Amino acid sequence: MYSFQAASSDAEIAILNAPFYGGQSKVGNKDSPSLILSNLKIEEVKSRHFIEVQALPEQLLELLKEAPFMYRVLKNVNLVSGVNRHLAELTHEHSKNKRFVLTIGGDHSLAIGSIAGLLKTYPDLCVVWIDAHADINTVDTTNSGNIHGCPISFLSGMNKERSITPFSWLDDYPTLSLSRIGYIGLRDVEDGEKALLKKHGIKAVFMDEVKAIGIDKAINDVLNHINPSKNRPIHLSFDIDGLDPLYAPSTGTAVENGLSLQDGITICRTLKNTGSLVSMDLVEVNSALGNQHDVKTTFESATALLKSTLGI
Repeated sequence: MYSFQAASSDAEIAILNAPFYGGQSKVGNKDSPSLILSNLKIEEVKSRHFIEVQALPEQLLELLKEAPFMYRVLKNVNLVSGVNRHLAELTHEHSKNKRFVLTIGGDHSLAIGSIAGLLKTYPDLCVVWIDAHADINTVDTTNSGNIHGCPISFLSGMNKERSITPFSWLDDYPTLSLSRIGYIGLRDVEDGEKALLKKHGIKAVFMDEVKAIGIDKAINDVLNHINPSKNRPIHLSFDIDGLDPLYAPSTGTAVENGLSLQDGITICRTLKNTGSLVSMDLVEVNSALGNQHDVKTTFESATALLKSTLGI
């Protein structure tokens, strides 16, 4: 019978290096995750027994690139699906061995694979989603067709087409209950997404509310909603564009009036201190965008978030 037990504070860390940008339309730098890890100074993590995994073998990418496919308005469906199927298998493998799983992207479509794999290990997983965007578009509501704006709809089973697209492999994984996801930092949400958030009663703290109540209360409100008994494992999915562009300019869809870096650090530290944090995504850092100062600023912010999460 499944029973969640938090990993010890010195648990191994599986770092999944996933430089995949096929869920969005801008050029991505495949070296971005490696550069973040280099900036993190891996020697500081060695006491935690880290394992770095190249999550996107070249042969997989080459194979998938030979089969481009659009499903209705969705772009790169075969490519995004294949990468995420592989990532889900890796995430499940490491999480079932009680490792803390850190996925560094890459774009936010990678959350489909990372969270699916975690749900197979932790069926009652709850998710704290930090982002300027809700990423809950369905096939029917997306304006762009970019799948990095759709991961929640795939994970929750909201897309009725899920079983007949290349994402049918998701049928072998548990779905994410929408009562167990909470957002912080939203400020650029499409009308169709707003309707979905309201329809499903999803906890979402928009930026204007964060500024009104403060980051500590925003975090507590989200945790009390998605994990009221404080007995569920927690996954943190952190899109760097949740931060204000002042702190993270090198990202594909930056939006003004975002979280401060200190807000982001507070989120990471608070979740770490719950003792229930089992995994994290850090996505949408893209060193192909912006000038040298922009890239340096964004990487420094990403490093600070990771250090706060890992306690180093």
